[in-house]
Formats: sequence, C-alpha cells, structure tokens
Amino acid sequence: MLLVTSVLLTFGFLALKEKFLMWFGASQATFPYANTYVTIYTMGTVFALLSTGMNSFLIAQGFSGLGMVTVMLGAVFNIVLDPVFIFGFHMGVAGAAAATVLSQLASAVFMLVSLRGKRMPIKLGWGGFGKQTMRKIVSFGFSPLLIIASNSILLIVLNTVLQRYGGGRARAIFWLPAPPLCRAIFCSLPCP
Repeated sequence: MLLVTSVLLTFGFLALKEKFLMWFGASQATFPYANTYVTIYTMGTVFALLSTGMNSFLIAQGFSGLGMVTVMLGAVFNIVLDPVFIFGFHMGVAGAAAATVLSQLASAVFMLVSLRGKRMPIKLGWGGFGKQTMRKIVSFGFSPLLIIASNSILLIVLNTVLQRYGGGRARAIFWLPAPPLCRAIFCSLPCP
C-alpha cells in the first residue's frame, strides 16, 4: 500500500508542482530554487513513505529504540551529506535535495533490513492484502492523515494571504510593549 501510494503521490505532485509551489508561498524569485528542490525530493517519495510508514510497524512490535535509530540515521546522513553536496560538489539547492533523498534511502534500507531480521516477531513480507486488512490500515491512518492535511491547508492559506497582502514590503514586525516604543523592523510599514 505504501508503494502504490508513493507512486501515485510522485506522479500527482510532479504534474501539479507549479501550482503547489505557488500555493505554499514560492514567489517568482524563489520558484526556480523551489522547483529544483521539489522535483528531486519528489523522486524520493517512495523512500520517505517507506521509512516513516514502516517505522510505526517496527515500533508496534516493541522496537521503539530501533525506530529511533532509523530516524536518527536519516537525520545524521542528511546533516553530513548536505554540506558535501551543496559546497563540496557545488550542487546548491539540487545538492540539498539529493542529500535528503539519499538520507531517506538509507533510512528506508535500514528499516527494511531490520523488518526482515531474525528478531522480528512479524517479518515484513508480501501477501495478506485482503480488503478487511487494508480497510483497518486505512482507518487507523485516517486520523493522522486529516491532521497533516489540515496543517498543509492552513499553510497554503497563510502563505497565500502573506503573498497577497504582505508583498515585498512586510517581512517581520516587532512590537515593544509600550506603544511609544514600538518599532517596525525589516519593514517599511509605519509604526502606529
């Protein structure tokens, strides 16, 4: 189910990435960078879904420490690979995306090897794709899906409002407690 979902998400997002990037707050100036990053990152969707999706399966079997190691492995790889690809190979934004995808690949491989190990009570394997089993999996994951989806929609709305009404003038406003002491910082808006 994770593999099918990742393929659908990859092709769907690549087809609509321009609209999504603009909804999430990319401007004409940042669009080329965002487009490069998202295109490369999206190609690694399968690794991201496998590592995060199967982590719950690992933890449910009583291996929470191993689940933490899987997450830490990806984080450490990303921290190490980012400067290597960005500065060492002079890849810039593409290097950051490639480092992230490779880090997710490392986490996914470690996760899959762990779930096929001898210590696992329920080993990862093919089969058992009955409708009732898949319905239980979907119903279990539906609540987190709604939380993440509503958070994404909120980000789209906030970024759209900021783009439309904030423009290039308003970056950040810092108000000191007393009105006579207020100052607008990084902004050309007048202080009331």
